[in-house]
Amino acid sequence: MDWSNKVYEELSEFEKFKADKLIDLALDSASDYKVNPPNEHDRIVIRDYVRKNLSTLNRIDEHTAPHDKNF
Repeated sequence: MDWSNKVYEELSEFEKFKADKLIDLALDSASDYKVNPPNEHDRIVIRDYVRKNLSTLNRIDEHTAPHDKNF
């Protein structure tokens, strides 16, 4: 799915679900330089940023393994 020029608030419920799943997938695989996963505050901030910049999901979607796309 191409996320360019999309606005989170204007997405269908299914598209929001798909976007949130991609965001969570990226956050679950993220870590800082000490290999610590993001804390809950960081996850909220990053999730809000990605929701405001949905085109970044294009890069997340490209790097997702095919078996992870079952949503």
